Amino acid sequence: MRRFLTSIVAGITIVVAIIFGLYFYSYNNTSDIASLFDRINPLAKTEEVYIKVPKEYEEKFPDAVSRIDNYTYIQESYNKEGKARKLKFVSFGKELKAGKYLQIRIKGQNVKQWKEVPESEIPQEALIKLNPKS
Repeated sequence: MRRFLTSIVAGITIVVAIIFGLYFYSYNNTSDIASLFDRINPLAKTEEVYIKVPKEYEEKFPDAVSRIDNYTYIQESYNKEGKARKLKFVSFGKELKAGKYLQIRIKGQNVKQWKEVPESEIPQEALIKLNPKS
């Protein structure tokens, strides 16, 4: 019985260690693996982050089925408190206009959705980070 309980405790400890490890691995990691981990990781919280669309995208690639061009962006995003997080997201089928603001719903590194928003809808702390005074 003692050996059985020890095995159960060890198993639970390993699972918890893996979950925490995945959480710390995926933070600010823009790989597809990090996004996949965060999709299933219960420690990765869902939140809104904000970005200002850069002048250039990271990568342009055709969709495998429709052959429409998709655009990948990698940049710093900011939550409502102004906390930074490096983020990778794809705009499917269109290049985004530089200087526009996006509100992106994420769960860790997993982008759930994004939408264009006016500057007036950006929380003040995030807006300060998005528009640093030169």
